[in-house]
Amino acid sequence: MNQYNQLKSRDNETITLREALQVLIPIAAVVFLFVSIFVGRTFVAPRVKRAVSYNKLIKKTIKEGDILTLGKYDWNNWRVLKVENDRVLVINEDCIGVMNMDGIVSNYDPHLGKGYLMYPYIPQDAEILHAERWKYTGLKKWLNDIYFDVTFNDEEKALFCDTENGRIFILSRDEAREYFKSDRDRTAKFIKGNVPWWLRSSSSYEINVYNDYVTSEGEIDGNSICYNSSNIGVRPAMWLKLGE
Repeated sequence: MNQYNQLKSRDNETITLREALQVLIPIAAVVFLFVSIFVGRTFVAPRVKRAVSYNKLIKKTIKEGDILTLGKYDWNNWRVLKVENDRVLVINEDCIGVMNMDGIVSNYDPHLGKGYLMYPYIPQDAEILHAERWKYTGLKKWLNDIYFDVTFNDEEKALFCDTENGRIFILSRDEAREYFKSDRDRTAKFIKGNVPWWLRSSSSYEINVYNDYVTSEGEIDGNSICYNSSNIGVRPAMWLKLGE
């Protein structure tokens, strides 16, 4: 009898193990599938896209409107604005951060979905002079030092063109008008929604200098100037070499 009970107990254990495996194997398969998808989207796909984009630049198979993937982090999609001889102008599809013209990151609130602007009071009949103070800004230094160093790999860095505005810069008022078809086309997002973004051109009134920017609706007009201490979006642009 004891031997019979032992055999019966073993059969029950076998059945229980078989039933457990029948439940666990499908669960493990689902978990493996989701992990594979996550790894693929997070690590594999970006590397593949970067490699494809790099090869397109090397092989000169680029046209205006193309989207390239360059850089290690989020917000690494770049729109081709202009193809010129052996170089190409690209701009980030979105803003990479929210900061002031000194290159200081703001206390951005993603729940509000926007930075903040400080507008100067300028009489309607005032004479406003336009210029560029970009080369004196901390934002230029931050983009060309910290952002450049940590974002791009050595192959990508070798493609950058040095310009008078730096390897990485932001568009001027005239360029932002020239390279976008409409206000809607000019809008840019950061985290939750559209945000205004800096332009490198500036305006001066009396002894004060204010910076130009694009509104969250993509507009550029005579009133699109604000204090340099405002915290709004940064949308970098750069000229890249074509070919090896």
